[in-house]
Amino acid sequence: MDVIYHRPMPNTLAETLVLTEAFEQDMQAVLADNRSDGTPRAMVTGLCMALSLDHWRAIRTLFTHGQPISAFVLLRCQYEATVRAFWFHFAASDEKVERYSTIQAEDGVLKEPSAKTIAQMISAMAGRAPAQVCRQLQEFNDSSLKPLNSYVHGGHYAALGERAIPESHRIMVLRQANGLAGMMAMLSGVGSGDVALTQRVVLVQLAHLPCLPEMSKGN
Repeated sequence: MDVIYHRPMPNTLAETLVLTEAFEQDMQAVLADNRSDGTPRAMVTGLCMALSLDHWRAIRTLFTHGQPISAFVLLRCQYEATVRAFWFHFAASDEKVERYSTIQAEDGVLKEPSAKTIAQMISAMAGRAPAQVCRQLQEFNDSSLKPLNSYVHGGHYAALGERAIPESHRIMVLRQANGLAGMMAMLSGVGSGDVALTQRVVLVQLAHLPCLPEMSKGN
């Protein structure tokens, strides 16, 4: 039987970054042998997952180098890539999958396929994706997207500068980014069809709760 050791809740951003690195290492060890089924849907989902995780690693680098505002901007990007990954896996039509898996261009310029909004994608997943996934994505949308928009568009929050951002808020944002990364690991496990792998992903998350977002009631 696996034994889960809980570390104390970190008090500083530096401590949270150390715990985050350990979280990634343990998660990579679990997912190292995961294989895609090679379908177009799995390929497009995997591209979005990889983009989400790239943003996650970049967020950590930005925090390490004292650039929290840019880290907050990338959290918005990470969230949107995460939503899109779940949408492609659970709800996107075959036509949407095909459009996103094909490079389209006009006069040598890449053409962006028409896209659904975040709200539309979350709504389309209802009854298809696990209810907890939809709830977590919607909660993030409701609580975090508006303030993140201020950073993305150079609004008031961004204009105040990094000195106006308390360390507790930086820790919270990093933990949110870690939570989205954990959701990507879970989707990877689910997409593999390997129940044992998915269970191992859950165990890794439970072992690293101090660097993950606090669970809301009902989760």
